[in-house]
Amino acid sequence: MNLISIPAFEDNYIWVLVDDARRCVIVDPGEAAPVLQAIKENGWQPEAILLTHHHHDHTGGVPELARPVPASGGLRTGRGTR
Repeated sequence: MNLISIPAFEDNYIWVLVDDARRCVIVDPGEAAPVLQAIKENGWQPEAILLTHHHHDHTGGVPELARPVPASGGLRTGRGTR
């Protein structure tokens, strides 16, 4: 498993965990464009999106990225599953 950083905005990063089969988990995607570009360039297969908290610089890219990511399970928060 590899941890890849993708620069976002002027002072932030989006993190992507990628396994040997090129499946990936996207962490805190504040914007979608750089992630979509990296997915295309590297042939990654998005499996999930992980959010550490609700601030826009961590969630802004979710609506666009969620379309190609398969849905599974509930929403897990610090308060349990919803």
